[in-house]
Amino acid sequence: MNEPLYVNNICIGLLNICNWNCKYCIAKRIGQIVDEDNIIKQIIPIKHKLKTLVLSGGEPGLLSVDFWDKLFALSDYKLSICTNGTFIIKGLHERYKSKIKTLIIHCVQEIDQDINPMVLDFIRHDNIPYDINVVIHKKNAHLIKSFLNKYNDIQFMINFTDSTFIRGDYEYAIDKEAAMEIVKQLTNFKGYAKYSSKLIRCIIRNNFIYINDWSPENKELS
Repeated sequence: MNEPLYVNNICIGLLNICNWNCKYCIAKRIGQIVDEDNIIKQIIPIKHKLKTLVLSGGEPGLLSVDFWDKLFALSDYKLSICTNGTFIIKGLHERYKSKIKTLIIHCVQEIDQDINPMVLDFIRHDNIPYDINVVIHKKNAHLIKSFLNKYNDIQFMINFTDSTFIRGDYEYAIDKEAAMEIVKQLTNFKGYAKYSSKLIRCIIRNNFIYINDWSPENKELS
């Protein structure tokens, strides 16, 4: 007999429009016109059944204030929102602070760029929970150390654009062996204890790694 399938976390792409043009982006951008009322109708029946509902895009910060007012007025359920910073730059995080569970921020298109000053101010001073991530691919991997040095007071979540992640230009895809080597270099770069290859493979498989938040007390894992 098959066991029932329980889903605790869902990420919904609200729209296919974005004000960035990242070549490695997982989302297929087609300039789709958004029916905001229809989005709300689809979200309402499922949100209370989930531990976490993440709203993504495209860029959710491009949706109207009227849309967010309607959505957040329907209940006290808190939502997580993925943004490239537009949601913050437009001040929507302040308007809906009590309604947001987490902001997941893709902070720069490329790591040779600076983080927007308004986004940087939010990261360093605001009290809304957040994750801040950067994307590493074949063409920018050599820049990661200088980027982390520039913002060495910030914890980043690093995503690797492997062939399962990317839907854009496949010349940006990074293979897992190269990603593992980057992780090894970063652990040494930050001066923390080396991690075992078993743990590194687990990190790569799940496509995330937190940098600047690893404790020196962590020992080698076998």
